Amino acid sequence: MNILQAFKMAWRSIIGKKGRSALTILSIFIGIAAVMTIVSVMEGMKEIGNTEYDVRITYIQNLLDAIDDKFQQGMKDNMDLPDWSADKTEVESRLSSLKTETQATLDNYNAWVNLKADIETRRNNLTEANNNVATYVSEDKAYTATDYWTAVSEEIDTTIDALENDVTAAYEDGKAVDFKNNSQQRFTDIQ
Repeated sequence: MNILQAFKMAWRSIIGKKGRSALTILSIFIGIAAVMTIVSVMEGMKEIGNTEYDVRITYIQNLLDAIDDKFQQGMKDNMDLPDWSADKTEVESRLSSLKTETQATLDNYNAWVNLKADIETRRNNLTEANNNVATYVSEDKAYTATDYWTAVSEEIDTTIDALENDVTAAYEDGKAVDFKNNSQQRFTDIQ
């Protein structure tokens, strides 16, 4: 059998089994859409921006609409093909779910960034306080404030470390937004 005969036989099989061919085409389109969705989400995670997510989700939606339009045109040409509206609805539902999950991930990341910035501010304040305390010496130079301050500074530093560990754990659990909303007093206590 030569290559030309193989192509003829494949073409006859495709034309002869329109339903199976349509299912195969739909599977390919859904597979491509799924891969593009995953790639778009991964790229969006790198960009970390509300606008980027909206643009990528819109792009995916437009792509799916274009695929659906082409497929609907194909269905008009071959009237014996089944209705794919249920599959389209499922893809749209999953896309909506993806958008919601992506927004939650973005909110979690933004809360974590803000919490880390607050912690860094507290660390900088502690360093500045340590530097200032080192300059306080009694007139006879017999007493320095660093004797008392060292213990206080270590306690504050331990509290900041514990807070930082809790923030990281909350971020990894996807709960940084809740942590930020419920732990402001802990940050206030480290002034």
